[in-house]
Amino acid sequence: MNKVTIFPMNSTYIDSYYPNRNFFKLDKLEIDNYCNHKRYTLLNFPLSVCDRTHCMKWYLYLPLSNINYCYDNNLISVSIVYGAIKYNSITYNTIDNFTIYNFCYFTIDKKDIYRNYVLIEISPLVYNCIEKGQSFINIMIGAKNDYFNLSFDKNNLSEIPKLIVNDSSCNNPYDNRNCYYICDNKQVAMELNLSNQPERRIIYNEDVVKFSNIVTKTPSGLEYDFDTYNIRVTKKGYYIFQWNLSIEGTNFMDNKNIALRNNDTKAIYEYPVPKSIQGQISGMVLVDVNEDNQSFSLVNFSGGDILLSDLNPCASIIIIRV
Repeated sequence: MNKVTIFPMNSTYIDSYYPNRNFFKLDKLEIDNYCNHKRYTLLNFPLSVCDRTHCMKWYLYLPLSNINYCYDNNLISVSIVYGAIKYNSITYNTIDNFTIYNFCYFTIDKKDIYRNYVLIEISPLVYNCIEKGQSFINIMIGAKNDYFNLSFDKNNLSEIPKLIVNDSSCNNPYDNRNCYYICDNKQVAMELNLSNQPERRIIYNEDVVKFSNIVTKTPSGLEYDFDTYNIRVTKKGYYIFQWNLSIEGTNFMDNKNIALRNNDTKAIYEYPVPKSIQGQISGMVLVDVNEDNQSFSLVNFSGGDILLSDLNPCASIIIIRV
């Protein structure tokens, strides 16, 4: 588990042609530069608060499968926006109220288009945010050259920008509860899934998702109780919970239909994205577990029963200490 993917917690785009309009509720993201009409994509990612950030390399993964037009060697800008952005109200005109630092330009060439993605290291951006005590980073992506358009489907987690975190450079032993990985490579992580069992296809209202199999697990830090179906975090720290369920039918569903519950504090953690992808419910939250031995469950809060897919009644969750 030397590589972890982190999806945006919030995302939208801003449009120079509609400078006072907010696009948070739309299902797409846009990067555009055409005849002085510009669109910028804004992404909000959670960060680990780590005293030894050199243990990790942070990369921005940008899928290119939906490029509509692009000249050869087009330049893309990556900037950081400081401050607490309200993604459901930010506009092209109000983005200037924030401090924007232009980090770099990178070139999209034919080789990148052929392999359908680019990977840009943004470790210095992350280090800077962490040093300032920030637990989130806002990244803005735009096109410097004219005649360029790249779009993303927010409902398809495989085709949206994301962060790739790699700890391959980590070689110094250092135990810090706030570090993404303990630097002697003693990762704290667990993956659970649901075996193909017809009797568990229905997740009743306010019932927990009953996982039946531990796929992978590190020696300590996380436990799963097969009697109560609770995930126990034995040591306090920052943890990412990331889940995915295959559901019957193709209708969109609010991600808040499935949420993470702290069984001790009764706190509910929802994934703040308007809709799930068709046939899937996916979500991710970053939780500060401030006491040892806290119990968590994935719960159906839809107000009705959820039926998992008949062909592949799949449900999984990954928990990683960050």
